[in-house]
Amino acid sequence: MRRVFVAAVCLLLMVLAGCGQPAKAPGVLVSAPAVGSSQMGDSTPAPTAPAAPAPVQAAPAPVPSAPSPAPDAALPDRPLWGTPGRVLLGGEPATMAAYPFQVALIDGREIHPVRTPGGIRFLERRDDGVYLVGGLSDRGGYASLATPELLYRNPVRVGDQWKLGGETYRVTALEPQATPSGAKLAARIEVSTTKLNRTEWWVPDHGLVRLERTGQPAWIASQERVEAAEAAPVMGRPAPGVTAIIRDDGRNWSVTSSDGKTLFQVADSYWRSWYSWARTGKTDLLTHTTFPGSYGIYTFDALRWNGQTFEKVPWMIGAESREGVSGDGKWAADGTFTLREFTRYPTRFYTFRFDGKAMVSDPALERLEYAKAAAALVDQMVYPPWISEADMLAVFTDKAKGQQANDLIKRNPSLRALAVKGATDRFELVGTGGKVLAVMQLAKIDGQWKVTDFMIN
Repeated sequence: MRRVFVAAVCLLLMVLAGCGQPAKAPGVLVSAPAVGSSQMGDSTPAPTAPAAPAPVQAAPAPVPSAPSPAPDAALPDRPLWGTPGRVLLGGEPATMAAYPFQVALIDGREIHPVRTPGGIRFLERRDDGVYLVGGLSDRGGYASLATPELLYRNPVRVGDQWKLGGETYRVTALEPQATPSGAKLAARIEVSTTKLNRTEWWVPDHGLVRLERTGQPAWIASQERVEAAEAAPVMGRPAPGVTAIIRDDGRNWSVTSSDGKTLFQVADSYWRSWYSWARTGKTDLLTHTTFPGSYGIYTFDALRWNGQTFEKVPWMIGAESREGVSGDGKWAADGTFTLREFTRYPTRFYTFRFDGKAMVSDPALERLEYAKAAAALVDQMVYPPWISEADMLAVFTDKAKGQQANDLIKRNPSLRALAVKGATDRFELVGTGGKVLAVMQLAKIDGQWKVTDFMIN
């Protein structure tokens, strides 16, 4: 009894004195230091306050937090945008919010291309701060500034403010933020625009670690990987040991060497025309894409550097050689090009690879696609851009009626094809004013849709 009484008195005294230390809960795993953890750089944890008395059970001890930075504190004098090759990922599925490309030599200066939430920026570190020297034009070429703009001091400090692309950036605090490698001191930057505000947290040598946009879930870096850094989209290698830059001043396209020597130039202010690089291995091809606009289709060219100039390479489909290709197309990261040639019927699909001399279609990946429904075939015939005349005639069982249909459709680009009520294989071709100009009947023959009758009103 005496031992029970003494134990109870001791327990009561410990609670009243606040000296009791609760035991750690079993089975709790810590995956990374929390923001404000004492593991952040050289920070010293604040003294831990005694646990508050509790009549039943003592509360868990508070997590020690990092001291607030002094008002005149500054970040390390290191690149705020991170290190090329260090990739921070967050969200589900995991995505990047920013990316530092390979350091580039442009006009004899060391330039840092960085993809940010506001676009790709070309930055230069100088003794007095970080300068904006260029960006991407609306067509995707490098557009240099006549006079570089000072963005912020080096290193960045609270109170720094600058304007960029219609946005106002303000450094409002230096505060700890969680990163995949532990808590780090970050610059909190408030970005104000006329449409959408956001807050960005940047850590020197790490980059963007947190991003919050108005009305959207926060993006927080939770994973990190190291890989070979990519070159900025405007930077290419037309030949081994040769670095080139695609430039666009809004009126002319040009390709120059890293020291500013012009390798290629063309006067072209058409905003639907642009140049880019195709990464084909040891060297890169200069590619040209054009979209004519209404009723038009994309056209694609590729050019290689022969040591003196850029020359077009042919596109090979079997024994057929073309100067360029048209349709829906896309370049892949490995330099392959896929084409959907929808101006042919059936629709053709090709995958091209550069063999050192030409873009060659892989026969194993070529395929044809026929319309799965009568309406799909009618749409390809009636609405521009139209399929070729030869392919148009091929879907008619009566070639003479096919010629009549081709002539009528090409004369009336505003035609509409409407299914006859209650039918899925019979269509009226309606002109301006709602006048029915013709009726088209389709049927499946040997598994493929064909036009079996065409009647002009």
